[in-house]
Amino acid sequence: MMMLIQKLIENALKDMKNLVMDVENDKVNEFIETILNSNRVFTIGVGFSKFAAESCASQLIRNGFDSYLIGNVSTPAVEKEDCVIGFSRSGESEYIVNTFEIARKKIDPKLMSITPDSNSSLGKLSDLNIPIKKFDSTNENLSKNIFPDLFELTSLLFVDAVLLNIIKRTMYNQTVSFE
Repeated sequence: MMMLIQKLIENALKDMKNLVMDVENDKVNEFIETILNSNRVFTIGVGFSKFAAESCASQLIRNGFDSYLIGNVSTPAVEKEDCVIGFSRSGESEYIVNTFEIARKKIDPKLMSITPDSNSSLGKLSDLNIPIKKFDSTNENLSKNIFPDLFELTSLLFVDAVLLNIIKRTMYNQTVSFE
């Protein structure tokens, strides 16, 4: 049984690496700089992507950032000096797209998204999109994996790597290379 579990994890990790391979270093650096230069960081997601948004906000809070999940009762209003990170596997989640549209028109904070398609509604509304691909079992570069939520898992891993870079940069004045 353990061999099967190890094989599934190995396949998932290999697939997650393939899903994030196309993210450009410049985009990662801009993502990091935006978080560092924002007054507060807000996250938003729907469905399984909400778990990634919650985890991102929690990780930021644990590391000393003023961060909130949009949709909670105690979440304050977004202001111009803030950034909003939207997580969406489809890039078309109506709640997130509507929130970005309202934020753009009324406040104009920095809007960033983690979604596979920069040409999706969410991607087009964003100042910066991190294109983490969706898992597609027909993609020949990906193994036949049984994890349907690799986008969210990969998003979480990406955010963890970004936070590691931020922590190293702010605490130890060094940067973790993503190359």
